[in-house]
Amino acid sequence: MDLQDVVVREVLGRGLIGLEAPDGQIFYVRIPDALTAIREGDRIHLRGQLEAVPQRLQDLGLAPDLERELQSRPVYIKASDIRKVFVPGSPAVR
Repeated sequence: MDLQDVVVREVLGRGLIGLEAPDGQIFYVRIPDALTAIREGDRIHLRGQLEAVPQRLQDLGLAPDLERELQSRPVYIKASDIRKVFVPGSPAVR
């Protein structure tokens, strides 16, 4: 799945972000732990695949509070590539 020019609605913690769909629904994206430069309000391009939320959330390696948040959803996106979008007039993306 490829999503273009989506806005990061919330950063829930290390490894999990929330994006807002055009209909206003929030969906969760599991990102690599090493990716720490993503902030609320960033515009991103995202490539990944839809995954079922496992019954054993510990298998995802998230903090317990993030596990509880994700537990309320049947699926999430496991990101394989994320890139920030440069918006003219905004500070440079690093």
